[in-house]
Formats: sequence, structure tokens, C-alpha cells
Amino acid sequence: MVLNRLVQRTSRILAIAALALGLTAGNASATTYSIGDLTTLGSYSGASGSFAAGASISDAWNFTLSGGSNSFVGLLTSVFTPFTGMISGLSATLYGPGGMAIPWSVILTPGGYGVQYALYGGTLPVGAYSLAVTGTAVHATTYSIDLTAAVPEPGQWLMFFAGIAMIGAMVRRRST
Repeated sequence: MVLNRLVQRTSRILAIAALALGLTAGNASATTYSIGDLTTLGSYSGASGSFAAGASISDAWNFTLSGGSNSFVGLLTSVFTPFTGMISGLSATLYGPGGMAIPWSVILTPGGYGVQYALYGGTLPVGAYSLAVTGTAVHATTYSIDLTAAVPEPGQWLMFFAGIAMIGAMVRRRST
């Protein structure tokens, strides 16, 4: 009987301690954002959810590119003050077709008030992509994402096909 009470009290104390530790350690966040076909959209701007102090950030921003060779630009931005703090260990990696993994450079402006950002620009092939964002919130914070995929203008396609037609005409004329 005494042993039962001791076990019950001990388990209650451990449960309360675990709850208290869970509340002070911060919240873990793992959110997946589905953007859709960025080639059709042209651009996307969105913000993450809010993160409590000490929260672990592990987000994925999923999108596809469908239009041939895509000129792509991506920017992750986190503005911070002494009260909000930055994202510790901020990391952004773009995963794509064929095992592609492109880490983005993270830049931090100096001072108590500043901007933390990561960016990438380049040409990407057609396929499905996922931008993985990880880190730990120093204080309550958020971040934003801006993605752009340039779609060739109709005039560019016309010039491309006109050039192919001219090459075909030259080959045909030389072969006769």
C-alpha cells in the first residue's frame, strides 16, 4: 500500500516535471507548405508560422517547375531586433530532381537590429522541388519566403523557332 502511494506520487512528480520542461524548451515545428506549379504562378510570397523562443524549425516549401529551363530566384528573409532575436543555425537547402541538393548561403547583417537572409539564383530543370528550412528561434520569430520562376516571353519562343527554321532552311539548301 505504501509502495503504491510512493509510485503514484513519484509518477505524478515526473509527469509535472516533464510538462514543465516541455513548456520551457520551446515548441517544435515541422510544417509543409505546398505552393503548386511555380512556372504557372510566376512568383510566390509567403510567411512561416510564428515560432516561440527555443522552438525548433523544420519546414518544407514544396513546388514544381514545368516550363523547360527555368530561371529561378529564391529569397528567405528574417528581420530581427533585440526583442525578437534571430534564428540560430538557420539553414536553407533546395532539393530537386535527380538527388539535387543546393545549400543556400545564409547572410547575417551585424548589429542588434538586422536582417538574416538566404538566397539562391540559377537555372533549374523541370521537376518537383522542396526548400528545407531549419534552425532554432532565439526569441519569438517568423520568416518569409519569396520565389520566382521566369517564364520565357512569347517573343522569345518566336525568335527561337525562327532560328531553328532558318537553320533547317540552310541545311536543306546545302543538301540540294
